[in-house]
Amino acid sequence: MELVKYYSLDESYGSREIVLDELDHLVDEDKIEYNLVNYNVIKIKDIDLSDKEIGDIANFLESNDVYPYLDGNDEVGFFDDDFMDIDD
Repeated sequence: MELVKYYSLDESYGSREIVLDELDHLVDEDKIEYNLVNYNVIKIKDIDLSDKEIGDIANFLESNDVYPYLDGNDEVGFFDDDFMDIDD
């Protein structure tokens, strides 16, 4: 299991602060870096997580209704310049 780069907080109505507090805790432990891209999207970078910790975080996020935000993931490629080029 691996973390995706972007997650959506749209569905995490009552648990937003819990999620952000846990992420802050992981930042303090030098395990991850994260930032809010906008109010409802977070970007997470794995710094020093074990495979077990990655699974734990993924499960924690899902249990708090925080889901991958696929529109923001670089790997998806929907917003690549080449994809949008149209030959006339």
